[in-house]
Amino acid sequence: MKTVIHVNQHVIKANRKHGTNRPCLTVKDYKRNRYGHVAVIRDGNGNEVARVVYSKDKPLACGAHCWVETQLDVEVTTIGMVGSGNEALDTIVRDLLKDLATNTITEADAFARIGEAMVTQVQTDQSTGEQSPQQRSQDHG
Repeated sequence: MKTVIHVNQHVIKANRKHGTNRPCLTVKDYKRNRYGHVAVIRDGNGNEVARVVYSKDKPLACGAHCWVETQLDVEVTTIGMVGSGNEALDTIVRDLLKDLATNTITEADAFARIGEAMVTQVQTDQSTGEQSPQQRSQDHG
């Protein structure tokens, strides 16, 4: 069964603005929506493999209020990030990282803008017939 864990950025912003602590995590499957501050992900044997944590009052040292924790190895794939070979997207990401460092933008807004930039880039690539850096590396890999 597919389960989606959604982080509601509007709840995070409202909590910050109003001093509330409503749960920002929505765990969705075909039967229901469940809401919480922590979502524990378990394997078929019931062992915890990861957890998504929202902690308004105790952020990580970097300032993050929502994150994923696991004791397992994590494979990381970069799509259109700094150093991707896509200069326009790299510039947008660099600027957003600077804004995050100076607290002039929220984490949720930064993720939303990166997503918008990636969608725009894919649409541009499709209209010009250009391949993404990932497609080029797969063709030559």
